[in-house]
Amino acid sequence: MAVEKNEVSLTTIQRLKQVAQSEFMKHGYAATKTRDIAEKAGVNLALMNYHFRSKENLFEIIMRENIDKLFSFILPTISDKDTSLSQKLDLLSEQYIATIIDEPSLPIFVLTEIQHNPERFGNQIRFKSEIMESAYLAQLKQADPDTDPVQHLITYLGILLFPFFMKPVLSASGKVSEQGFKASMAERQKQAPAWMKRILGIF
Repeated sequence: MAVEKNEVSLTTIQRLKQVAQSEFMKHGYAATKTRDIAEKAGVNLALMNYHFRSKENLFEIIMRENIDKLFSFILPTISDKDTSLSQKLDLLSEQYIATIIDEPSLPIFVLTEIQHNPERFGNQIRFKSEIMESAYLAQLKQADPDTDPVQHLITYLGILLFPFFMKPVLSASGKVSEQGFKASMAERQKQAPAWMKRILGIF
């Protein structure tokens, strides 16, 4: 019975997190109500509070998971001494777009909430120090000594992310279907690293 109870609890937690993420994405943290989350998840409010204690704690759990989803693979990729700079550019494009193609609103949600509360979430993205010590930096300096590695990576991630910010506009125009957008991003997975390689003069 204990195993069954644990399985039920895990299912309840996952359902609450899924509904909460959807509500936070639609309405933002401030406008989302815990009662609405519990109701849409089919769980009573007391049980939700038992699992998560507060809306703030639930939100922080979801944000940590989403920040990890967006950024966790970047540091291992740029720190890998066994891959070339060209391979790193390919991997960043492939991994980033593959991660968010089925959740196109995810980067908007995460970056908007970080912007609203940088003190709470900014320290979860350990960014500059790891870049400065990475194999990526050494390889980039060798390829182009005049390039600022932080600016370069921000520019590259911007190239990968910006279409997802534009997706609502493209969809509203009626000129880009869901299937068309995914096909376009699949093509961008190949094109984006090729653009950066040409800028750096590597092939």
